[in-house]
Amino acid sequence: MLDAIVGGLIGSGLALIGTFVTMRDARWGRTLATEEKAAAALLAQFHRLRHDDRLLRDHRASGDFIEDCLSAVLAFRDTRVRMRLTASLDLIVECDRWAHIHDAHDAAYRVRQMVYRHTRECIEARLDRKRLPKPPLIWDEVSGDPAGYLIGTQHEIDAEMEALAIEQEEAATRWEGGL
Repeated sequence: MLDAIVGGLIGSGLALIGTFVTMRDARWGRTLATEEKAAAALLAQFHRLRHDDRLLRDHRASGDFIEDCLSAVLAFRDTRVRMRLTASLDLIVECDRWAHIHDAHDAAYRVRQMVYRHTRECIEARLDRKRLPKPPLIWDEVSGDPAGYLIGTQHEIDAEMEALAIEQEEAATRWEGGL
C-alpha cells in the first residue's frame, strides 16, 4: 500500500514537472514566433527605407514607416531589446531630419548603415537567446549631437572625395603623358 502511494506521488510529481516544462516551452515557442514575425516586419521596413531614402521626407509615408516599425518593436518582450530598437529607429529618423537640413546625406547614409547592422545584431541576439551586443563606438557621439556628427562627417567625406578627384586627375595626366 505504501509502495502504491509513493509510486503515485512520484508519478504525479513527474507529470507535474513534465506539464510545467511543456507549458514553458510552448510559451517560449509562441513568444519566439511572435518575435520572429516582428523581426521580419522591422527588417522589411528598414529594407524599404534602404531602397527609398526619401521615404522619411514625405510626412504621411514617414508617419506610416515609424508606426509600422514601432508596432514591430513592441512585439519584443525584453525591455532592453525594445529600448535599443527604439533608439535605433529614433537615430535613423533624427539623422535623416538633420541630413536634410544640413545637406549631409552621405553622412546620414553611413549612420543608417551602422544602425541597420546594429539592429540586425540585436534582433539576432534576441532570437538566439544571447546577450545584446554593445552599441558601436560612434553610437553615443551620434546620439548626443546628430547635427554636429553629420556636419563633421560630411566635411570629411567631401574632403575625401576632393582628394580622390585630384588623385584621379593626376593619374589621368600621367597616363596621357605616357602615351
